[in-house]
Order: sequence, then C-alpha cells, then structure tokens
Amino acid sequence: MFTRTALALMLTLLVVLPATAQDYKSARAAMKRGDYAAALKELQPLAGKGMSMAQHDLGTLYAKGQGVTRNDAVAARWFQRAAEGGHTNAKYLLGTMYYRGRGVPQDLVGAHMWLSLAAERGSKPAADELLRVGRRMNAAQLKEAQTKKVAWQNKHERGGRR
Repeated sequence: MFTRTALALMLTLLVVLPATAQDYKSARAAMKRGDYAAALKELQPLAGKGMSMAQHDLGTLYAKGQGVTRNDAVAARWFQRAAEGGHTNAKYLLGTMYYRGRGVPQDLVGAHMWLSLAAERGSKPAADELLRVGRRMNAAQLKEAQTKKVAWQNKHERGGRR
C-alpha cells in the first residue's frame, strides 16, 4: 500500500511540478512584454495553489494597477500570503505597506516585524527602511515588534513549515 501511494505521489509530482514551473515562466514572460491580462490568467491559479512567487507577482500587479484596477488592499493580501510562504521581497513590500498605511492600517510594529524578517534574509532595501521605521518607534513598540518577529520565526521558519 505504501509503495503504491509513494509511487503515485512521485509520478504526480513529476507531471505537476514541471507544468507549474512552465506556467510561472509564461506568466513572467507575459509581464515582461506588458501583457498583464495573460500574466494574471497564468498567475491566479498558481497563487491559489500557494506558489509564493506567483502570490508576490499578483500583489505587484495590484499594487501598480497593471492589468487590474489598482487595489492596495488586495495587493497587501497577496503580499501577506507570499510573505507567509517565505518570499523575502513580499516581506519587504508588506512592511512598507504597514509603514505607510497603504492597503492596511498603519502599524509601525507590524512594519518593523516584516522589514526585520526581510532584512535578516538579505534585503538591503528592507534594512534601510527598517532604520527609518525604528526611529519613529518607542522602546515598548520595538520590544513588541521583536517579540512578534521571534514568534513568527518560531512558527514559520524554525518549528513550522520553513
């Protein structure tokens, strides 16, 4: 029983993963040539299946109003999903949205948490923005942001899915 199940899973992955990668490449190519309608068509099912790169790209399209009506709240939701999936740039973009109150209520603690997570993954823009956010926070807010960041890491990176 186990071997049949394992074999079926492996065969499914061999078929699905290349198709998913190809669909994503097609979506990126469509974005590059400015065909945002085609990009959306390719990205939406991938994002719905949890592909963080596709979620990030959908957030970008909504944030810029490319192929869709600009909608910062929808962009923030896609960046949130991508960030929770480990996408570093989505963490940075979500942090900046919380800092500016764009698509989400302004929240310096949330901004600091997301920017810190992105900066720890090597994002220089996040590190720069983190300094600006930190200057506007008091000690209690900084401590709260650190506590939330560690809790997020424990759930998603250390003891969770990443």
